[in-house]
Amino acid sequence: MVYGLLLAASDEQLSSAIAADPIGALTALVLTCYSAPFAFVVILGLIGGAVLNIYSSGLALLTLGLRVPRWVAASIHGVLMILGTIYVVWIANSFIGPSFQGFLITVAFHEALVSA
Repeated sequence: MVYGLLLAASDEQLSSAIAADPIGALTALVLTCYSAPFAFVVILGLIGGAVLNIYSSGLALLTLGLRVPRWVAASIHGVLMILGTIYVVWIANSFIGPSFQGFLITVAFHEALVSA
């Protein structure tokens, strides 16, 4: 993340191109052979994050008193994540607005406080 921040700050034209289309601007800078390993690492990171989120939310459901096996609690959260994704991608007209951005800022601030 720091490398990307420094790269964007290094050139005014590059910074505006990244703001408009981050993927397109960065693919113009790097070699084509770099795209496949980068996509592989990004996908593995997303899968790893999702697995950890489902595992911890399953434990949270168990701590709230839900009396089911851990795999059922994790499955409940997985189904809720899938339904939420379907809603955001295909049903919601304008999901990314000021209220959602405010929510993301609040979550990021909370995570920064918790991890500090």
